[in-house]
Amino acid sequence: MCVNSLSQGGLNVDLPKARLEPQTSRPESRAFTTRPRRHRKMGNPWSKYSSPKEEIDKGHHEVEILGTGPEGAESAYQWNNCEKNKGHMGFTPVKKFFMRNLPEGFQNWQCHERFKLFANLTVRLRVYATSLARPVEEDNPTSKLRGTAAVRTGSGQITGVYEGKDACPCSTCGGESEEKHWFVYVRTVNHVVYNSEEAAGQRLTCFVTMTTPCRMAL
Repeated sequence: MCVNSLSQGGLNVDLPKARLEPQTSRPESRAFTTRPRRHRKMGNPWSKYSSPKEEIDKGHHEVEILGTGPEGAESAYQWNNCEKNKGHMGFTPVKKFFMRNLPEGFQNWQCHERFKLFANLTVRLRVYATSLARPVEEDNPTSKLRGTAAVRTGSGQITGVYEGKDACPCSTCGGESEEKHWFVYVRTVNHVVYNSEEAAGQRLTCFVTMTTPCRMAL
């Protein structure tokens, strides 16, 4: 993904410094599973806020489908009608996340800074198209959107930012711009973005956590 500079000073990616110990082995990630989540079996942290019937399935994937309406669909109506956690009980915004919010045994500076670091690397993805090449999967809600322009949002994580050395690759200036540009690499899951066709029709918002002064849409 190419990012052109938005000001004369260029794009500053200000990430907090955290003294993290290197990991000897890469932990297994659960973010890429496409199986339905059965919270009764996996342990639903919100079970005390819901009835036993509601605990069975709170939604398959971490993705919000807004439909084909205007951007105003992201409104109080969508927030209030969220099916995953009625009332958003126990929800803590990142800007109000403190060490005391961590479980006992993890209330230390290193864990707190690590959570803050990952928060600043988190981005919101807004996808405007669903490819017909996406496979049909019964437990994947985005499969039903194949060939449509229904908007959905999900999250991703910045894995690298590299300054471009060649001419600007964007189609607007045709390589004639002398402004600096960067390549931002973002990792997400395939139920949010499946292929390059879907990636081309998306908008990415950085630093929505508001823990840094920089917030921009790409």
